[in-house]
Amino acid sequence: MLLPTRPPPAAGIARHAGCAHETGEAPHDGGSAAAEIPADTDDPYWEFSFGGTPIFVVCNTPAHVERNSRHSPGFLITFQPRWVFEGLKEGTPRGDAARRVIRGRLRRFDQGAPSPVLGSYGDPRNREWRQCFLPDNDGDDAKGGSCPFEARTRANVLES
Repeated sequence: MLLPTRPPPAAGIARHAGCAHETGEAPHDGGSAAAEIPADTDDPYWEFSFGGTPIFVVCNTPAHVERNSRHSPGFLITFQPRWVFEGLKEGTPRGDAARRVIRGRLRRFDQGAPSPVLGSYGDPRNREWRQCFLPDNDGDDAKGGSCPFEARTRANVLES
């Protein structure tokens, strides 16, 4: 599913990141996160979910000029259900091959190496929410920030 939105004209990366946070707080379906998803966004198995379906979220913006893979003429959020990644777990032949292909394409398409926050679901060093909104380059606090879905997640926990 794609969610196109309209941020202010000539918005920079910081404003688009703010839009991601604002948008991330909006979806709320009464706390129906998938049962296997931890409530803590700092857990490597945490993931955005809606209607009980775990979902991988990616933001694209016009402000991304170095990281072409995250560029879009308008602010765009893509929601991919976790099941599209079944059979592609890290450490498996298919999963490792997929990562090699994707990272090779990123090196050619983006103006630099793939982001250091790109990881694998469940890896103790990985946080899914960091991959949601990548900075335009690695010097833009790639490891900082906060989860754009944190307020939503906190509300779900309080309602449980």
